[in-house]
Amino acid sequence: IGGKSRCLCISRNGNRNGNGNGNDEEHDVDTEPEIYSLDFIGKESTAEEILESFVHYWYRLMVTEQTELAAIQKIVADDPGQDGEDDSVVVDLIPSRPVFTMTSEEEMIVFLKLHASRMLSPSLQDMWGASKREQDFIYNLMNVAMKEDPLHVFVQCRSYSDASTHKLSNQTVASYDEFEELALLYLYRKDVAFFVVVSETCKWIDDGRTEAAGGNYTTNGIVRVLSITPSHEKNRVEYEWAPADLFNPSLQTSFQPASTNDIVVFKMADFAIVHSSPSMLWLDRHTTASIAFPTYREIHLVLFIDAHSPRRKDGSYDYDSISYLESKRIINMLHDAAKQHKQDRPSTDVVFILVPSTDSQILSTFGMDIWSEIDRECSSRERTTGTANAHGYEGECIVDRIPSLPAAIVTTRKESSSYMKVYHLPSEKLTSIGDGENPLELFLGNVLDDPDSMEPTVKSESLSSDGNIVNTTLSSGIKLATAKTFQSLVLSSQKHSIVYFYAPTCGHCKRFDTTWHNLSHLITKMNWGSELDAVKVDISKNEIFLNMTVDSIPAVFFFPKGRKDRPQEMILVDDLISKTGSGNNMQDRKERVENNLGGLSDATSIIKWVLEMLGRNELKAWKRLAS
Repeated sequence: IGGKSRCLCISRNGNRNGNGNGNDEEHDVDTEPEIYSLDFIGKESTAEEILESFVHYWYRLMVTEQTELAAIQKIVADDPGQDGEDDSVVVDLIPSRPVFTMTSEEEMIVFLKLHASRMLSPSLQDMWGASKREQDFIYNLMNVAMKEDPLHVFVQCRSYSDASTHKLSNQTVASYDEFEELALLYLYRKDVAFFVVVSETCKWIDDGRTEAAGGNYTTNGIVRVLSITPSHEKNRVEYEWAPADLFNPSLQTSFQPASTNDIVVFKMADFAIVHSSPSMLWLDRHTTASIAFPTYREIHLVLFIDAHSPRRKDGSYDYDSISYLESKRIINMLHDAAKQHKQDRPSTDVVFILVPSTDSQILSTFGMDIWSEIDRECSSRERTTGTANAHGYEGECIVDRIPSLPAAIVTTRKESSSYMKVYHLPSEKLTSIGDGENPLELFLGNVLDDPDSMEPTVKSESLSSDGNIVNTTLSSGIKLATAKTFQSLVLSSQKHSIVYFYAPTCGHCKRFDTTWHNLSHLITKMNWGSELDAVKVDISKNEIFLNMTVDSIPAVFFFPKGRKDRPQEMILVDDLISKTGSGNNMQDRKERVENNLGGLSDATSIIKWVLEMLGRNELKAWKRLAS
């Protein structure tokens, strides 16, 4: 493929039913090879990595087929009195590849003892757009976590007793299909495998929790997670059923341990994501953001580390630098905190995330300003002159470490889906470690177990002068909101609110300011001041954590009265006309493109957009006010 990448293709000779030598004309019905898998292999992959990929797909695409056949033969042989109709019922319960099929828990454990060390291995996180050097740097930092993380086997029980007596509900059958679809989606993951145990009943899989829940619930189709720790000894694995890792499709819930009555509602796909996530995620907006930030994952522990200082001028990394060794030590502490949390609070989902200092957009989102401190340090001493040293270029101000890193925050939406509480652990507290103490573990424990003792921190602009509060409403009628006043001015307001997010350094915002002031005058002129507030927020000085994402500025969001938790963003869309074809065949092609609001100069366009957000009756009332 252009000589820049390679693919690993697994196929099999199409002569599937013959004797394998190509001479069996009676069964040689398919001469085309069957493609089982086509997978990208990086151009720098080693022979060992390619072999590991082959073995991974061999088990999931070839061995699974043999386990299907063996399971059918065993179930039918164990009950020779079954007629043909019952045989077909059993066959319907057998999953397709890449799911392994077993007939009992014991058989599955024996199989895993023999094969887990070959078919399961730590899965390296994809680093979208990262160079080989950057990937090696990241993998070196996370080495301990990647080696020690348990491997996951998702196990679904299917009862042939229920199937043969026609007790399968549509919901149970749907859970079978969903489980197999998940297995296909997870096909590339080397640290995850999917098993189906087809047995007479499924009471063995849930420790009696379904029966304890009461009601007409069934154990058929239950999914549970087996954590596997491979051993260096041959044919030996350590495994355990985690107490909270149980999903019952008839309840659409994830059961909690017996020590609590709480039940967290999941879809099966959500359940799989939560329980297959690595102990730590290196945050990448293209690959891991969707795993880390779905709406049902409400608590995050985010560790910010210095990825600037260890880098040399030639792009390589100094693995002996103070900043690298400190980052690695803190990352190991984060991994230990994740493991301890799993043991102490198995029913509380927390996502542990690593963010490098090179991701300036994410740092800004969480209010982490590393540049001001660097500038202050550089301005207090002379700039480097002469020959560039190992960490910088000639004329560049060089710092051995970023003063405010490493640092950590815990974010939680447990109390409200529309508002995020943020707790900060600054660098000086994170790095001052006592003997045997893990400050990240203590920090998370305090937030979760004793939140009243913790004060959430919010980056908020101060609108005060000499201790007196400055008027937050401009002469044009625009209200200035900060992080601390956003709740009262917008979220708790009994009016509709239209909010403009900007930054003083944004050129598009400076042009849009005039449009926004004209909008406020229009609202006054139309007598809509009793129904609609125009609000302005400097996003560079205020942390606003809501159920929305400000991807670019200027940005405008409409917060409807009574539905403040569901803000709508204004997106300017234009029709771009371009020419296609050639000669006499030239044609116009219309393409919808999104434009920055900074080019919007007509405030009436915003008014029209707001009116489109209103219901019919409310629209009539606004028109009466305007008249």
